[in-house]
Amino acid sequence: MKWSKSIAALLAAAATAGCGTPTSQQQPSTNKARKHVIVQFTEATLHPSVARVLPGGDVAWLNYSSGMDGTVVFPASIRQAFACSELRPIFMKSAAGYQSIPVTGDMENVVLPCPLKPGEYEYKLQLFEAGTLMGAGSGSAQMDNPTSEMAGKIIVGE
Repeated sequence: MKWSKSIAALLAAAATAGCGTPTSQQQPSTNKARKHVIVQFTEATLHPSVARVLPGGDVAWLNYSSGMDGTVVFPASIRQAFACSELRPIFMKSAAGYQSIPVTGDMENVVLPCPLKPGEYEYKLQLFEAGTLMGAGSGSAQMDNPTSEMAGKIIVGE
């Protein structure tokens, strides 16, 4: 059976339609505040980009990327918003503010060390090539040089 030119053109157009460059545009979540919120990320997505959590609740980040590790970075102003006095060992003071331990695909997720006070808190998810943050003694220098980053927000309230 011979294909007509118009059918062949239609099939070619359909085949290439889904092959465009993926975007990293993030849509805010429309979810209601919950006690436990999981933020999932890949190389190009952060979902939900706006995490709504009930007062006293927690937020965890899970890595679903292939070949990237991530860290969660809050500005230094976040310190007084935490209900606990110690953020270590999950978050450490850094030049950028407070930075989490690496969120890798093969490790447990990263969870806030304690609840945040009601309010809105912006953060960045920084991405690094997998394994580059686990080097002996060289990780801190590499943590200042992410491959890319995405903006996120936590809203604590009803």
